[in-house]
Amino acid sequence: MQKRIVFKNTDHSENIENFALKKLEKIETIIENERTPHNIDMVIEIHPDHAHNRVELNLDFANVRLHAHHEGPDIYKEIDAVITKMIEEIRKAQDKQKDLDKHGNNKYKSA
Repeated sequence: MQKRIVFKNTDHSENIENFALKKLEKIETIIENERTPHNIDMVIEIHPDHAHNRVELNLDFANVRLHAHHEGPDIYKEIDAVITKMIEEIRKAQDKQKDLDKHGNNKYKSA
């Protein structure tokens, strides 16, 4: 599993990175049995001039590419919110794949 956390408009923060890594463990647990490779990219953008921070999360796994983002004044709450959004997106993608598998996802299936 490849994980990358990038900071924009600010210096690297160990506290924020450790918090983000701890929260990303939830996602790792959910997708651990999915086909590999797994790539997780998080961009943490902190604006020093105003309270409008942004967290973006991109996830690639099992031929699925998902994206979530959240904005607001508290970077820790934004990380929590983007993780929650991504978990919802993962569940939807997994349910969709189960539906496709259940109803025949094989385009070469004989009629």
